[in-house]
Amino acid sequence: MDIEVSSDEARVINIQYIVTDSQEQAEEALKLVQEGASFFAVAKEYNEDGQYEYELKRGEMEEEFEEVAFELSTGQMSDIVESNDRYYIIRCTSDNDKAKTEVNKVAILEKKKLEQFNKDFEFFESNLYIEFNDKEWSRLKLSECTVYDIRFEDLINSCV
Repeated sequence: MDIEVSSDEARVINIQYIVTDSQEQAEEALKLVQEGASFFAVAKEYNEDGQYEYELKRGEMEEEFEEVAFELSTGQMSDIVESNDRYYIIRCTSDNDKAKTEVNKVAILEKKKLEQFNKDFEFFESNLYIEFNDKEWSRLKLSECTVYDIRFEDLINSCV
């Protein structure tokens, strides 16, 4: 099992973004920010989902969005990014939250272990076949069984 999780795979970044369904609105917002307007103020005016700050881990957003976001350094801003018929402007406020990245590494490793266990168990279970003979089972009576007064450990130790 691959038990390595790279720092980049687990990296947690903090971003701000402006999102709109219209390319024209995204272009207007980008122009305002490039001319010196506050990113927060523009995001508050243009964002259609009410949120503008986000702590991002890999696999949480669309591939196009993440590709751009994880390439940004702290303080950098993207051009317009189109993803799932929406238009984004992304600003990186922290390109690596080290404490949260370490916590994320542990979470990813635990997820990998669980996925591997489930995969191995499914393989084991799919190859396990037991035919149960109900007729023979019903004929057994516990009262007819011999009971031995010995502990398993004592039996094993006596054979050594």
